[in-house]
Amino acid sequence: MNEEERIQLLDDYLHKRLTAKQRSDFQQKLASDPGLQKELEIHELLMNGITLESKKTHFRKHLADLRKEAPVVPLQDPVVKKSRRMPVWGWAAGLAAMLLTGIFFWWERPSSGENLFTRYYEPYPSTVLASVTRGDTLASWQQLAVRSYENNDYQKAIPLLKKLASGQADSTGWLLILGISYLETDQYQLAESSLKKVVHDPDSLFYKQGQWYLALTYLKQNKTAPAKSVLQELGKQSGIYARKANQLLSEL
Repeated sequence: MNEEERIQLLDDYLHKRLTAKQRSDFQQKLASDPGLQKELEIHELLMNGITLESKKTHFRKHLADLRKEAPVVPLQDPVVKKSRRMPVWGWAAGLAAMLLTGIFFWWERPSSGENLFTRYYEPYPSTVLASVTRGDTLASWQQLAVRSYENNDYQKAIPLLKKLASGQADSTGWLLILGISYLETDQYQLAESSLKKVVHDPDSLFYKQGQWYLALTYLKQNKTAPAKSVLQELGKQSGIYARKANQLLSEL
């Protein structure tokens, strides 16, 4: 794959243009290639920066155009009793300028927790979990749990994942995707509960992933303070999740 094709693949992945099979293959490569992870982060940062700057420029241009169109009302001599009415189009232009100004300054403010969640969230790839947890074999009901999760059938996956999470000594991997399944089905308290169990063990293979998704669960509910606390702890560590945590913190 040449450089142009690699960039196109990153762009297609971020804009969700890949098929389910292509997306799964890419996520497997991502899990085993730190260089590709870094390229993805850089590409995402560039994409977000260009998009935001483009929107800001667009607003600035409209504000400038509206200010040119809006008539300048001269100061009136206090003795003149005759009032002058601003034309209707003048009032409309002024009102539009005020609205655009408000929108522009709203855009300049830090993003809300839920907006940041939408930008940063992506379900954890079960292929990574499976490769760490099971080797090459899984019982049929375990396969069904993984398949249901991969197919975004979270309602079907949840009872199977609960069984997996409660029936194994090292269950943090299953608790992780159980928490994400709860998050996907808007069961935020249950998501928090599952993910807190993952981060309870700092020696777990999924400790950093648990911190990341717990912080996102808080953001989804606009719980900024606990999200910041988890992200700050994660940001002190190393690896891709630490870098993502620090980037997200800079926008809170």
